[in-house]
Amino acid sequence: MRNISGRVPLVTAAIGSTDRTGDGMKNDIQELKRTVDALVRLMGEWADWQKGYRMKLGFPSRSCGLSTDAATTFEDMCDSVDAETMRIIDGVVQEDLTPIERAAILQRYGVARVFRFRDYEGVLQRAHERLFVLLPKKGIVIL
Repeated sequence: MRNISGRVPLVTAAIGSTDRTGDGMKNDIQELKRTVDALVRLMGEWADWQKGYRMKLGFPSRSCGLSTDAATTFEDMCDSVDAETMRIIDGVVQEDLTPIERAAILQRYGVARVFRFRDYEGVLQRAHERLFVLLPKKGIVIL
């Protein structure tokens, strides 16, 4: 498992209170590990998107009155959905996380590295736990 912060409390906290043992608990742990991996992968894609942002200057590349959806390819539709997903994740990171949690996320994924922390791993853990709750509320499915 690619661990978010090098610690395991997220896994144990999520299932530690259950009374199940054996295969049921192993399945829960494996499912949680897959979900954590999916969140880390999704946030990595967001970081790549964030690093590739370029301000659009000049005239638009299309006419405002002559666009049609019929000419849209499947690739264009996928790119559009991906861009919307990244905009939603960016909004959650920028607006819904506390400043210290946002800074930890930005540092973890290499978007910005100008912050110093006393408890970086703890802050990063809290930020990821909040993302687990906030992203599904915004319509982002973590698979």
